[in-house]
Amino acid sequence: MRRLKKGVTLIETLLAVMISSVIMFAALTLWISGSRFFMNTETDVEITRENSSTLRRISERLRGAIDVTISEDGKRITYMLPERLGFHEQTTGENEYALPVRWDGVERGYEVVGDKLINIRTQKVLVDHIIAYDPDPKSTQFDQEYRPFSATSIGSKRAVTVNLITLRPSPVQPRYVRMKTSALLRNRH
Repeated sequence: MRRLKKGVTLIETLLAVMISSVIMFAALTLWISGSRFFMNTETDVEITRENSSTLRRISERLRGAIDVTISEDGKRITYMLPERLGFHEQTTGENEYALPVRWDGVERGYEVVGDKLINIRTQKVLVDHIIAYDPDPKSTQFDQEYRPFSATSIGSKRAVTVNLITLRPSPVQPRYVRMKTSALLRNRH
């Protein structure tokens, strides 16, 4: 009578190692692609948050302008805000404008210098990594220089369009974010 040996044969061991290797390789591939996706998303969210916050602040400031001047190349915009009186209006709680509307005497503006958008008065960098050319092959302005600031109209109202394209290096691939907004000029005379 033959005795059965308990244990694992070499073929069974090799088969188990191969199956484990395939499973580990699949899990590692999934983890790496998930990490890349996370890094790209994290970079996109950070750039979008910074750019949209800055564009929102610029739009809010420009809406109240009584005069706006844009440079010929569209890289510099200066604006004048109306003078406000020193007291608050009781209904809205806001400072009232002096009448007739006049400039408050403070020079303000923004300029794209190199790859940075700066506040002219404070010299603070508001956005960096701005690129001068449109990188999107699907865009009608692909590989063409664009104007960050431009005068436009919305209906019969005058407006200013702010357009920024930023490039941020990412561990996986460079990330481009395009942000564009228009601000109606409410106090323009």
